[in-house]
Amino acid sequence: MRIILPIILSVLTILFCESQGFSQPGNKSPEGKFKNAGQQEVIEKAYLHFDRPFYYSSDTIWFKAYLVDADNRLTENSQLLYVELIDPTDRVIRTLKVPLSAGLGWSDIPLEANTASGSYRIRAYTNWMRNYDNSGFFTKEISVVNILSSDIKTKVDYKRVGDEVQAQLSFKDLKGEPLARRQVYHNISGRQQKGTTDDSGKVILQLDTNRINESRTISSRIINGADTVSKTFSIPKLAPDFHVAFFPESGNLVANIPSRLAFKVVGSDGLGLDATGYIVDSSNSRIAEFETAHLGMGVVGINPMPNMTYTAHIVTGNGLKKTITLPVTSLQGYVLTLNRDGANLAVRVRISEKLFGGGNFSLVVRKPGNSQILSRTAINKSSMVVRIPREVLLSGIIEISLYENERAVAERVAFVHNQQELNISLSPINSSYEANKPLTLKLDAKNANGVDVLANFSIAIVDEDLVKVDEESEVSIVSNLQLTSVLKGYVERPQYYFLQRSELKEQHLDLLMMTQGWRRLINTSPTFTAEKGTTIKGKVVRPFGGPVPGSLVSLIIQGSGEPMIQVKADENGSFAFENLNFEGERNLVFSAYSADGKSNVKVVIDTTGNVRPAIGPRQYIPSESITDSILQKGEQGYLSYLKRYQDVTKSQLLQEVVVKATATRKIPNSKNLNNRDVTYSFPENQFGHYINLADLLQAKITGLVIQTNARGERTAKTARSMSRLFRGAPPMMIYLDGVPTGHNLNEFNLADFEGVEVLTEDNELAIYGAQGGGGIILLTSRATGPKIDPPMNVSLMKMVGMAPRREFYSPLYRTELNPPSNNNRATIYWNPSVFTNSVESNEFTFVTGIKPGKYRIVIEGVDENGNLGSKVFTSEVK
Repeated sequence: MRIILPIILSVLTILFCESQGFSQPGNKSPEGKFKNAGQQEVIEKAYLHFDRPFYYSSDTIWFKAYLVDADNRLTENSQLLYVELIDPTDRVIRTLKVPLSAGLGWSDIPLEANTASGSYRIRAYTNWMRNYDNSGFFTKEISVVNILSSDIKTKVDYKRVGDEVQAQLSFKDLKGEPLARRQVYHNISGRQQKGTTDDSGKVILQLDTNRINESRTISSRIINGADTVSKTFSIPKLAPDFHVAFFPESGNLVANIPSRLAFKVVGSDGLGLDATGYIVDSSNSRIAEFETAHLGMGVVGINPMPNMTYTAHIVTGNGLKKTITLPVTSLQGYVLTLNRDGANLAVRVRISEKLFGGGNFSLVVRKPGNSQILSRTAINKSSMVVRIPREVLLSGIIEISLYENERAVAERVAFVHNQQELNISLSPINSSYEANKPLTLKLDAKNANGVDVLANFSIAIVDEDLVKVDEESEVSIVSNLQLTSVLKGYVERPQYYFLQRSELKEQHLDLLMMTQGWRRLINTSPTFTAEKGTTIKGKVVRPFGGPVPGSLVSLIIQGSGEPMIQVKADENGSFAFENLNFEGERNLVFSAYSADGKSNVKVVIDTTGNVRPAIGPRQYIPSESITDSILQKGEQGYLSYLKRYQDVTKSQLLQEVVVKATATRKIPNSKNLNNRDVTYSFPENQFGHYINLADLLQAKITGLVIQTNARGERTAKTARSMSRLFRGAPPMMIYLDGVPTGHNLNEFNLADFEGVEVLTEDNELAIYGAQGGGGIILLTSRATGPKIDPPMNVSLMKMVGMAPRREFYSPLYRTELNPPSNNNRATIYWNPSVFTNSVESNEFTFVTGIKPGKYRIVIEGVDENGNLGSKVFTSEVK
């Protein structure tokens, strides 16, 4: 691909050869004027700093949460952050409620020993953030590697071949030797295949991308000696197609006004593609040629003519072709063209003559979501240049809008680098450290003026030999809060724009602004509130369902040490316990009395509020993101540790599913008509922290789809019933103690049952006839009723409260007889809260590892004025 910066600059030169105007920076809009421009939006942005980018099973994911407003100042608008771990099949397998104080919080996610290898997502959001597009949630992909799940190592690679995608599966033993000539059975989104590995332990599958359903998984079983070992792989979106979009610089192409037309070419995996092309008009005359400059993005100049249509012909680097009709040319309109002119941003404003005469025009500059006007200039010519000094602008994305009276008629976004990041330093920071010695470092931070700042930081120190980091693809607190959290869609290689800044990277960053733009916030009537803690809602009703107004409802949180809480129900019998802040899983006891003190009432807890936001499309991370050499080092270190300090063959680690002769045991009092064991069986000791039936099933069963209808009822469907072959199959039927009761999962509280069984296989469902068409869920009530037999006016439930703040263990010394735990083998030190320029110490001490190696020290944080800081240090331990 050729670098076309000169082409971009030449386009800019042509567009800026006319007369110039002047700007009046710093003006504020008068009271009531520029209603749209000055409208305040309450914006929240979340960022998580992790100790490292990938993990092994049994590791702990340590993280620090930052919640800021539109100006990146820490905010207390919300004090509860939801953090979710999403598995490769897009199931939420863990949800944490992280309490925030002054916009800061931290916790951790322990990974189970049987956590499958794959690409996982961590998503973070507040309830308030749900008022806007879910793309504003913080999302990060992490890789998890399970190297002790069995004596087999697996890897999958995907590539396109014509209209199909090939999946190449590799099977090796722990020594790296291929498992050759072994039988492998595959289930690909409900379709069965059989194959044999070749001499290198590989097997190739052909995937028809048009037939892969929602589960998008390959489940493979390989015969390994006396055992059959199962592995599950996620299928990325790799359809043989690409997408092209064109973006006139300020919104529209206008006849007889020269314009820049940005474009972006992406593959079906969401990543940019190299491409070339040309534009022809309606007379089939070629008027311009173009090519991508960076990650599928580029720009081309065009002077649109009235009553003329334009078509772009595009060819990607791998030979795929597409023809796109360009946006329609408007006969009259407005065009903004941005250029960087030394210390200024120069904005060329062009207005069609017929439109200019009747309006009062102004150019307004502000930060998205902020009511403060950074610059406002009257436009008194139909074509003029407004110069805005960069020094009056804050770093990050700005919005430049042309207003006619109080109506925005054109818009352009830009990114400003003003070197306002915090200057972070460590002392002493030597060129090398001694192994297995305590080391104390002092953290200092200054603003751009060299003044010490009051700031809070998180610090992660990792063994670089065990942790591979792709600097350009990583996300820092600076690149996230200033860039990716404000833009629409996935930003590829975000850190590229902040490392070793250059004129070329400024041009590439401006292409990103033109092609993705910022997330427009238009929701003026918030549906979701800003939470200060956990809220539980419910209703007090009479035995036959009528509301009981004015009831007194009490709540006891067992084991929390909190006193009893009481609230009064409203005229509809509804009540709410708000801002609860208990930690961990607790038993909750609700009791209610009518206004005249009678107990012949029932408490009904509302569980519909537990519905999670929809999970959007994921960004697939291939296995190559962790190189074989790094992975091999990690495996060797981990296995060496286990072999020395525990007997692997007697390990209590739960292995990946190994198919044995022993089947799953039935629930003791089950009314299952089959005189056999079932595929999925969950006794009450496996309910864990789940409260309702839908969450349990979604977490435990791969491929199960939970759907919510307009009435808020939730039903379950199997992956098979969602496929084309079984389309139209009903939701799973729920049987309560052998009696069919319907499909609505919301009607059942897990606390009332001693077990749940799920039937999905034909041999299990046959005896149930037509009722089993979509699958069956069997609920078995407690043989002697609930553990506590409450009176009518008492209701019991379990709930998980706030995530605890555990401390990262850093020993005072390390010895061969007292090695670091396997949680710490790659993360040497983690500290989520270190202050500078405060009464608290800004020093921290840790013990270096036993082995020599190179350490990577990542420090991130924010000061009281919203200035961000991120810095990476490296040092060698000898």
